[in-house]
Amino acid sequence: MNFDYIIIGAGSAGCVIANRLSADPSCRVVLIEAGGEPDTNLATVPGTAMYLEGSKLDWAYTTTPQKQLFGRRRGRRCQRGPEAPVGARRTGCRP
Repeated sequence: MNFDYIIIGAGSAGCVIANRLSADPSCRVVLIEAGGEPDTNLATVPGTAMYLEGSKLDWAYTTTPQKQLFGRRRGRRCQRGPEAPVGARRTGCRP
């Protein structure tokens, strides 16, 4: 199979891009998404992603420690430094 565009991720942005590209009948577009239907309603409610951390739906990808983030990693909920919200729970966090 040949495609003009391969879009990875069927989140909101991936779906919009695939939709717009596929509006041109001369373009062959494929949209790839991992997994199937989630077994929890939390996966469909905006703003609830933090409750899915550590579940089987969380792939647990993080970056290497970021200097500009005071050694924190992107992709983790643990926050340190001036960006941490007032009253944030910081116990058990590792950079």
